[in-house]
Amino acid sequence: MKLIITLILALCLGAPSFAGTGIKRPALSKNKRPVRILFLGNSFTYFHDLYLKVAELTGGETKQNVKGGAFLSEQLDVNTDLGKRAAALFKEQKWDYVVLQEQSSGPMLQKERFQSAADELCRIIRENGATPVFYCTWPYRDGSDKLKQTGKTYGEMFVALTESYHEAAERNNALAADVGTAFYNSKTDLLEPDAFHPNTQGTALAAEVISEVILKDFGK
Repeated sequence: MKLIITLILALCLGAPSFAGTGIKRPALSKNKRPVRILFLGNSFTYFHDLYLKVAELTGGETKQNVKGGAFLSEQLDVNTDLGKRAAALFKEQKWDYVVLQEQSSGPMLQKERFQSAADELCRIIRENGATPVFYCTWPYRDGSDKLKQTGKTYGEMFVALTESYHEAAERNNALAADVGTAFYNSKTDLLEPDAFHPNTQGTALAAEVISEVILKDFGK
């Protein structure tokens, strides 16, 4: 019920405004060092250097472990370069927040795979002493061939993605950076011509939403 109410409000309200960023950012963590944020994802994360924009907005240190089209489950596979790097990043470094971004349609079309990987990654993140953050993504451009291939309407894909990400966040007591809702409510074109990757404005908005969620929690 809580999630349904959240989705209704998301559809009725406009996208959050971060004009001028207006983000109150603590420069240092409790032990007098910059907040450290790790991003695990794919091209939705690395397009237009999202992680660097988050570093600018938070005043923190950020790093990404990404591969085009990657599923979160691949971050757990130590037989791959992506999985090896992820394991090393958790073993050798400490993080304050780890941002998780699934393959663009994964939470909808391969929900069980997503949820299973999300649970295991959240466990590992907690063991590292960090807080997991789900980077909730958006539907493909309305009317595009890319969207038609999913068999879903624009609204159906939005709801399916949002529900799946929020389910994972709630089950794992994680944060949810609802970038997908911000995109859905925006009157600006936030996608590249390919109908699914974020353009520069889309990446800027994603960075603002993620930074706002992290800093709100960090300031508690």
